[in-house]
Amino acid sequence: MNCLSVNIQGIGVSGKATWIKRLKNEFGVSFIGMQETMSTNLQPGMLSHFWGGMGYDCEIVNSNGHSGGLVCLWDPKKYTKDVVEKDDNYLHISGLLTDGLVRLNIINVYAPQHNEEKRNLWEKILQVMQSGQGWWVVFGDFNTVRNTDERKISKFDPVCARDFNNFIDEADLREYNLKGPKPFRWFDSWFERSGCEDVVKSVLVGNNMNGPSDLNLSNKLKSFRDKLKMWYKTCKLKEDEAEQRLRKERDGIEILMEQKDLEESELWVWSECKKSLEEIQLFRSRDIRQKSRVK
Repeated sequence: MNCLSVNIQGIGVSGKATWIKRLKNEFGVSFIGMQETMSTNLQPGMLSHFWGGMGYDCEIVNSNGHSGGLVCLWDPKKYTKDVVEKDDNYLHISGLLTDGLVRLNIINVYAPQHNEEKRNLWEKILQVMQSGQGWWVVFGDFNTVRNTDERKISKFDPVCARDFNNFIDEADLREYNLKGPKPFRWFDSWFERSGCEDVVKSVLVGNNMNGPSDLNLSNKLKSFRDKLKMWYKTCKLKEDEAEQRLRKERDGIEILMEQKDLEESELWVWSECKKSLEEIQLFRSRDIRQKSRVK
């Protein structure tokens, strides 16, 4: 289940509903968490513009004047809530995924500005997590960073960062890599090269892993990318060596052509050399065409 977390900085601002709906549709998002709505008494009609229709469930924490405010929207066909806990600074939704076997807890956070208030919030969230069961996803606007590299245009507060890191450690949370899996290039010609199909089967067929299915898929793709890279490096090296050898054989036979009539076996070798070189050049030209189409 894909989740989207965004500080909306005012839910009534024109154009933001279209933006969120586009992100939801483009990335197949099933759960949306928004912070800093700056709004009270939100109506379902307004939230439907963000979802793209009425086929959603939702929970809301009203803002305190023009400060804060939280909204969670999700697809009830993929996630069914049975517990909701609200606070001025977090919204906790607990429920079951569609298989009815996995309990998923999602906490949407909008942290206060002052360090003491943040510490109190971390304690509250820890208590919630320690009293619950299942998988946990904690996202939102934490109003803090973990190290100096994450603070670009404002002053770094080491005390605030220390408290936040302690909270993450005590909650046994792991920071999700928001970049997503590193992509890899795939060429259509590879399936016609020797060994490629074996690489695919070695990773994707019969390689069962324990744990969440999305994490298993990510690990499989990472393993596939690494093995594919090694295979192509070896394949390219062999191809370059074969090209040099074939060119040398072809050129040697063509020199003999100028000196005498070739025997049938020599003509066959010359023909096979030409055929193999043409195949290598065909693979390369196909790869170049595919690169140009992608660009």
